[in-house]
Amino acid sequence: GGQQIENTVRLAADVKARFPQVKVVLGGPHVNVLPDQTAAHPLVDAVLVGPGQGSMPGYVRALLRGLALEEVPGLVAQGGGGWIRGPVNPPRAGFFSGYPFELVDLSTYIHDNPATGSRTLNFISQQGCVYKCRFCYELNHPKLRRMNAASLIDQRAALLHPLDAVGDEGLDLLGRLGAALRQAAHLACHDGEPAAL
Repeated sequence: GGQQIENTVRLAADVKARFPQVKVVLGGPHVNVLPDQTAAHPLVDAVLVGPGQGSMPGYVRALLRGLALEEVPGLVAQGGGGWIRGPVNPPRAGFFSGYPFELVDLSTYIHDNPATGSRTLNFISQQGCVYKCRFCYELNHPKLRRMNAASLIDQRAALLHPLDAVGDEGLDLLGRLGAALRQAAHLACHDGEPAAL
């Protein structure tokens, strides 16, 4: 929405003022609807259309290895006097794997959320939208991806160990993850995954 775009532009301006070499790369609903308009903004280095896990790793590899940006799925950028466009980065249905929690300090992601509690850690176990709103870009991409039961169980174990040092009293994540695990158990019985439980 409008306020998110204003805040994004303000943040990008602050980042570029302090660290001009940093690449500003955007994604999300606005980019999926108006990629060229977004990529044309002078503070934006590139936009990535479609699911980020299908495009961001390729973008980072291209930057680190000096590879052609035209190979990055979903990329739209301006450069060399024209547009650079990568191959289509389609939404994918089915399962997606877990998060590499060992790469981050989870305690820095615990935050105060008036809607859920004073110690909240967001955990996303599915992507996509189940609704078919006519105004939403997801209407054209009604794919839904979720973690399978084994991935959810692994994620729970991966989260509990690093959070032991932080303390998990009152941490909203665990209740939500418990609900996700119950849902996964139900779905696993229908997907032929009972061994994972």
